[in-house]
Amino acid sequence: MVNDVLNSEIPPFDLLSEDQLAVLTQSLSIVYFEAGEDIIPAGGSPEGIYIIIKGQVEEYDESIEGDRNAQRVAQYSEGDLFGSLAVLKGRAKDKYQAFEECICHMVPAKTFLDLVHDNPEFRHFFHKGLATMEKQRSRMSVPQGGDDFSLVRIRDSVLRKPVIVSPETTIAEAVARMRVDHIDSILVDCDTCTSKYGLVTGTDLLDALALGAKTPDCPVAEVATRDLITCQANDFLFNALIVMTRKHIKRVVITDQGQVVGVSELTDILSYLTGQTHLMGVQIEKAKTVEDLKHASKALNALIRALNAKGVKIRFMMELLAALNGRLVAKLFETTMPKHVLDNTALTVLGSEGRWEQIVKTDQDNALIIADGFDWDDHERTKLLDQFTADLISIGFPRCPGNIMVSNPDWSLTVSGWKQVMTSWTQDMSEETQMKMAISLDGHFVAGNKKLFEEMSLWAHENL
Repeated sequence: MVNDVLNSEIPPFDLLSEDQLAVLTQSLSIVYFEAGEDIIPAGGSPEGIYIIIKGQVEEYDESIEGDRNAQRVAQYSEGDLFGSLAVLKGRAKDKYQAFEECICHMVPAKTFLDLVHDNPEFRHFFHKGLATMEKQRSRMSVPQGGDDFSLVRIRDSVLRKPVIVSPETTIAEAVARMRVDHIDSILVDCDTCTSKYGLVTGTDLLDALALGAKTPDCPVAEVATRDLITCQANDFLFNALIVMTRKHIKRVVITDQGQVVGVSELTDILSYLTGQTHLMGVQIEKAKTVEDLKHASKALNALIRALNAKGVKIRFMMELLAALNGRLVAKLFETTMPKHVLDNTALTVLGSEGRWEQIVKTDQDNALIIADGFDWDDHERTKLLDQFTADLISIGFPRCPGNIMVSNPDWSLTVSGWKQVMTSWTQDMSEETQMKMAISLDGHFVAGNKKLFEEMSLWAHENL
């Protein structure tokens, strides 16, 4: 029966008569292609059209400048039909290549052309609906981002090299290693009967020391997460994003044939959506003046348009753009503050910025934690913090209507000063103090001396 070979109830085969379906079925042959084998070479005359039984095929436009990732314009999997445009035109513009071992049905070119000639509806489908049939990828002009995100594989994206330590490594040594390598997670070679590796993040280490009664000389394996969430290097990057979304995690471990080959971070995946995101991050890091940061800040509007064109969900844009905004603020603070100030203060962002809940720049909501005993000249302090607030306004962060800004002395206090003020808030639970407490507890470290922020966070957890 025809249905044993092809599904005659779906387009375009539902447009054929019984006799035409019989002709089609009798002409079918089964063909096999090895991974990497050209099925239809660019410029070649195809033997027929193909319907994939098993495997995946990728289409490349070799006229596009760049690597294979840039040239890949479509991907086909089980049940998809490809090659019809090449048969109709007599030659193939693009190259069709087996990404993995493939088994396909092939309809000879002559049989296909005869059916197109004899059946007006069948002909109309391929002439007018070809883009839908072959799943041609739209080549929309997206600022600085040309790749179709759904076609990018994890191995071709931003993949962080795994940093692996022994289970005997102490927490202190792990922290030092993470600082040297500028990473937020490490793998622990546990090699137990239940798991080969464990994962430890910077948050895990902070919680272990601050809340878990662990000491710096404890083995890092004691705080490692053993049930790792993994993805295959050959999987699509989009699937890694889905896994992170469903599991409510920010990173997955990437494996290839059972071996760990890297770690993929949520922010890296979101950044890969458009080259503009990456370029903007580089632009921020290379900025040396406030004017440089103004230019980087203006790129956010273009970034939003690019992400929207890619179909990125709002919650993903919120996290990515909040991170970029945080980097803007941090870079401004690091650029404008002298070293003795950076060593003795911690800048925090509050409210929606602290909760990573923003799509565009919000009002300034920030505070400063100052080290006890830091002899900071009052004139310099006022001048620097007033200028910092003004600079934030110039790069697109409006003044906070509630004056919750570092230029307000009430929101720039020493560690002891913050403890005293927050304790007093607990004794006067008016609506205003409740709001101040909630805003303060939403704080997120941005720049300066992080130990000051961690000290305040631990104190607040234990005393409030």
